[in-house]
Amino acid sequence: MNESESERKARLGAPRRSTAPVPGGSVEDNSRISPNTHRAIDLEVQRLVTEQYERAHALLKDHRAAHRQLARQLLKQETVTGNDVRLALELGKSQDSLGHEAQPQGRVA
Repeated sequence: MNESESERKARLGAPRRSTAPVPGGSVEDNSRISPNTHRAIDLEVQRLVTEQYERAHALLKDHRAAHRQLARQLLKQETVTGNDVRLALELGKSQDSLGHEAQPQGRVA
């Protein structure tokens, strides 16, 4: 007798999937996870989220001049190219190293 995949998963204790719709897929039923494992997962998720938030914050801070230059350009013309972004980052690095922000000089070409 061949058992179905769902029967095999149930026999092996695999987590069941919720039928509740959620963005990105289904949610696993954590009722079989111990409180210690659940706590460890929560701590790791919190660590990852905090680490990536701090990384994003540092990137925005490090590239503040380029960010502002691109924002000004977007307000004027609504679009920028990949080359515009590269140039703004290069100009921003040189301006940041001098201790001041790049001044707008029309469209970055």
